[in-house]
Amino acid sequence: MAIRFYGDESEDQGSKVMAIAGFIGMAEEWDDLQEKWIARVKPTGVSAYHMTDCECGLGEFSEKNGWSPKDRQQLTTDLIDLIIQHKIFLIGEGLLLDDYKEIPPVTESGDRLGRDKWHMAFQGVLHEAAMSLGDECPPEETIAFFFDWKDKQGSARFFFDYMKTEEKLSSWHHRLGTLTFGHKEFDVAGSIPLLQVADIAAVETRKRIGNPITHPHIPVRKSFLRLKEAHRIWQISYMDKQVLDSMHQSKVKELGLTKKSTGV
Repeated sequence: MAIRFYGDESEDQGSKVMAIAGFIGMAEEWDDLQEKWIARVKPTGVSAYHMTDCECGLGEFSEKNGWSPKDRQQLTTDLIDLIIQHKIFLIGEGLLLDDYKEIPPVTESGDRLGRDKWHMAFQGVLHEAAMSLGDECPPEETIAFFFDWKDKQGSARFFFDYMKTEEKLSSWHHRLGTLTFGHKEFDVAGSIPLLQVADIAAVETRKRIGNPITHPHIPVRKSFLRLKEAHRIWQISYMDKQVLDSMHQSKVKELGLTKKSTGV
């Protein structure tokens, strides 16, 4: 498929915000970016670029592994530059976790809205990505989705297949093409290096949503501003109590007829 979306997740240490986000773009943009990305990152010796580790000097990006703050900053700057040079666009969906925890189950057996926080955000970002194509895009165009491997991928595939065929989602479900899970790391089975690009999207989305709540004194991140000024931020949204309450009421009403949970 000509349109691809690479996605990843990020959650803050205080468990206040989690986000699933990624970049969407045409295949030729991704193919060109991948070549340049590997050429910049792989020679450094790390198994993969992880934005948080690189910014904080953790893991493979630690000082004991030869990384100075200047070198770490330069790598992130160079990778943001590569993103800006390509027509790929950030789409992110966040979830305010305290608000989500307050939402009561949707069934008597205790099923949670969306099943859990990860699947809740996962379904949200699928919707945002699919809707981003708009009516001007030919109806036969679909999106190939790629996500970092998760133990929950079986449930994710269930939801993906469900949404592809659910008629009540007729305004956008025809955009869902394929779903593939892989690993960020180079040279491993199932390696999808472009998921490292998605890591940036997830971190930037989570911090853009969370920082005004948990650290309101912190200015907008320079990396985010560079993406925004280059018009590479397409859509960032999040689910708060008001949104979740509305979704919960709709789901309870729907399940009141069947007494069954679809998890969607």
